[in-house]
Amino acid sequence: MRNLIICCLSVVVISACSTTSPVTPLSSDIDNLELFLSRSSMTKVEFETYKLENDSLYVECGPIVGGRFKATEQNLILVDSSAVEQVFSSAEQAIALYSSRDWNLDEAGKSNTFFDPGQFYLKATLEDGTRVNLETSLDTVSEPKSKLTRKLKELSIKVRAASKTTPCSNRSFYGIPVKESNLQPTRLSFRQ
Repeated sequence: MRNLIICCLSVVVISACSTTSPVTPLSSDIDNLELFLSRSSMTKVEFETYKLENDSLYVECGPIVGGRFKATEQNLILVDSSAVEQVFSSAEQAIALYSSRDWNLDEAGKSNTFFDPGQFYLKATLEDGTRVNLETSLDTVSEPKSKLTRKLKELSIKVRAASKTTPCSNRSFYGIPVKESNLQPTRLSFRQ
């Protein structure tokens, strides 16, 4: 009898531990998206910012000097609608997954020392006006260990690929690569 009770309790505990929260789709589509990446190296602190709305992708990158952002490249890129759909679809999946439970993501760093884990900020506004803010360290996303961080890395790669450029000549931004895509956006460049 005692073994039967232990066996039943074991089944209950195992089944409770193996259940996962269902990922519910977002209540509304994404209207616009912002992605900010920042990381320090031995010699400098760099950043990349992406803002996607409609078919326009604004890309800015450069060093951070004395706490000030010194954009060395600013590009406004007209992106094909299929690329926008790919990015927004990936973002919707990541945001829905993020909203499904408490992920205990690492804190974003300050990008001011070599051993700092960097910054990863994702901001999205849904068509119904809902705002989503997600922040963690860049290292957490570039070295994913969970389903959510894998989705965030995938999203980051798609955003960087939609630019069809290598912002500030960074083929990889501390583990987030630029993948070639088959899209042919029109690029308007503003260099300072």
